[in-house]
Amino acid sequence: MHLKKAVIGGFLLTSTCAFPNHDGNDAQGLPYLHPRLRTIRSNTGASISFTEASKAGICETTPGVKRYSGYINLSRDAHMFFMFFEARQDPHNAPTTLWLGGGPGSDSLNAAFKGKPTENLTEYWTTQAAAKVDWDAVQAFYGALPKLNPRLKSRHFNLWTVSNGGHYGPTFFRYFYDQNTKIINGKLRGQPLAFDALGIINGAIDTGIEQTGDLACARSLEDVEYILDLPVRVTLMYGDADFVSNWLGGEAVSLAANYSNAAAF
Repeated sequence: MHLKKAVIGGFLLTSTCAFPNHDGNDAQGLPYLHPRLRTIRSNTGASISFTEASKAGICETTPGVKRYSGYINLSRDAHMFFMFFEARQDPHNAPTTLWLGGGPGSDSLNAAFKGKPTENLTEYWTTQAAAKVDWDAVQAFYGALPKLNPRLKSRHFNLWTVSNGGHYGPTFFRYFYDQNTKIINGKLRGQPLAFDALGIINGAIDTGIEQTGDLACARSLEDVEYILDLPVRVTLMYGDADFVSNWLGGEAVSLAANYSNAAAF
């Protein structure tokens, strides 16, 4: 199930979740919101309830770096817990980076925040459905950014992931890019972004090429090939200490990819 933490801009961690109402019924709604949380409305129709975590000295301790945490409320029964860290250097012009944790076993903080997954199980087990939820959250975040901090101007966007994120990271990036193209061409309403890079660390991209077994997992090489022909950068980072997703598999994937500059690579 694609419940994960994510990173934006300076840095944003999110975890998809839904919560039961406090009246005891099965309907889902917002969790209890502390009075200190401030709520702002995004121009997408979603809202963000947050507090400035930097005042509590949580996670990031660099003087002057602002950080926020709270919920991106996509609908009555879909909420994204997030932590946003502004960049340490030139935060007003720094690009945005969305981090998708890997797994299973990745430290994505899911158990701490999720009550029930958003979407029903049949739908949410698909990567495409998860990509849509994350894209909606990214759009909601950018739509509310002028109210969160109007000095954050950059719309340059990166996506980085690790491990099993090699399965869904490329699919997410492709979906995001295609949706963004529709926005730029006036076919869809939203916040236009400037896509810069996709990064994958020790990624399990295509198990049929990288290793034996575990073939039930998605094969995302086609999405990687698609992205390699886009005007963006692609980085595959692998080490030798990861037993499953090491540099041997990464090299195999890089050599198997079929794209316009494959021969030159």
